[in-house]
Amino acid sequence: MHPQVLLTYSLIHFIVDFACAALVSALALQHHAPLFAAIVSYNFFAFFMQMPLGIIADKLNKNAWVAAGGCLFVLGAFALQAWPFEACVVAGIGNALFHLGGGIDVLNLSHKRAAPVGIFVSTGALGLFLGTNRTQSLLFVAALLLLSACLLICLAVRMRGKLSNLPMIFPTITAGKLLVAVGLIATVCLRSYVGGITAFAWKAHYALAFVAVCSIVVGKMLGGIIADKAGFVRTAAISLGVSAVLFVFAFKSPLAGFIALVCFNMTMPLTLTALANLMPHNKGFSFGILTAALFVGFVPCFGGVGVLASPVGLCMLSVLSAVLLIPALYWGGKYAR
Repeated sequence: MHPQVLLTYSLIHFIVDFACAALVSALALQHHAPLFAAIVSYNFFAFFMQMPLGIIADKLNKNAWVAAGGCLFVLGAFALQAWPFEACVVAGIGNALFHLGGGIDVLNLSHKRAAPVGIFVSTGALGLFLGTNRTQSLLFVAALLLLSACLLICLAVRMRGKLSNLPMIFPTITAGKLLVAVGLIATVCLRSYVGGITAFAWKAHYALAFVAVCSIVVGKMLGGIIADKAGFVRTAAISLGVSAVLFVFAFKSPLAGFIALVCFNMTMPLTLTALANLMPHNKGFSFGILTAALFVGFVPCFGGVGVLASPVGLCMLSVLSAVLLIPALYWGGKYAR
């Protein structure tokens, strides 16, 4: 494994998501409007468009350059603040490119393990939270992004040929593999929806909201580390079972909420790794499929659909996630061998 590559990508993931959140938040404040269409467009390009762009990234086999290009796109979005819609679209494309370039390289170095993927994806949540609440740092962020692009370009030169993609071959589709993929995709949709409706009243306090985000970060990190040692199926069963119980108490107890968020988010690196292992010649496409699922799962939240935002509702969603994910991981592990 190349720990310096993982550390670099994880740090820059934080910076890119921080920058995008800061930019979108600042645009909303500057134009005295929620910029609903622009924000939805940003999310569409940042998440859903990773699916088609992932096919291109797989074929290019220039992952670090794709990630560096993403940083430069986000940096360019800062120059478009007079045109908020265009700025959001450009930032979204940049975010997508960085995630794909970095994500494919991390999957390549992970050798079918989930820990590196969990570490890589975990830092984004913290970047989004801090960026949304620290919009005055735009110039500082721009400088960091430029540095990020330079770091990745240096990384691309240094690591050339060491993390090459497998030749892009679309996987043979069988009924079994299709069911596994559907289970993984549906699980990610549910996790995204839950993330959008867990507006616990105690999160109005900044310190508690910050700890809640840290719980998500820790959950994603721990999920991959534990799964590599205890097994994907066992980790998913225990973590979702614990989260189902604790979500019942999470609306009144911040501690229960923190632990529930840790456990519920432990499945993220499992789904990403499992689908990539099922499609080893299409890691960018597999990564993009699940980020598209994140967008689909969050769409109801754009319209304020939170009918399941209750203790029983979150408990049911955790149980449903387990019902979908555990068989998918079990059979996915067999197909990926």
